Amino acid sequence: VPGGVFAQWIGLRFVDEALLRSLLATLLDVFPYLEVYRPVAPALLFVGSDRPTAPPQDRAIWCGPRKLVPPRMRMFMLSLRL
Repeated sequence: VPGGVFAQWIGLRFVDEALLRSLLATLLDVFPYLEVYRPVAPALLFVGSDRPTAPPQDRAIWCGPRKLVPPRMRMFMLSLRL
């Protein structure tokens, strides 16, 4: 739906690195804007939309228009040691 927002909470204990990479790739393919939050250590929150959203983006691990995942996000993914 145009203007809609997709939000997904992921418990990191239930995904491995390959699945996390697949989730990120799919979300970046589907949504022009993606934000990733880490509200608590064992979880991630993905927020996807067709335009920037209202959550406090300064608290996001990564946010931005569709493009390659920046080095900061790749380093974060590696730090998860999934």
